[in-house]
Amino acid sequence: MPKLFRLSISTAEKAVFDADVLSVSVPGASGLIGILADHAPLVSTLTPGPITFKDHMSTTQEIQVTSKGFLEVFENKVNILLDAVGE
Repeated sequence: MPKLFRLSISTAEKAVFDADVLSVSVPGASGLIGILADHAPLVSTLTPGPITFKDHMSTTQEIQVTSKGFLEVFENKVNILLDAVGE
């Protein structure tokens, strides 16, 4: 079974998503960033666009980012802090 890692997405007002996933793709300032388990530590700014991830059942889900934000990858945890997300 593929290795999972924790993905947490939040705004200042609320937690949007917090669960284990197989992969995530985010709109980074320099282009699309793909992340799998055991990714090297990383900090990046994010731009508006879709965050796409596969959950533990390999189901693809998407959250639309409507503002800028930040991404931190460290020790199999991905934390994303956004100003706003689409409904």
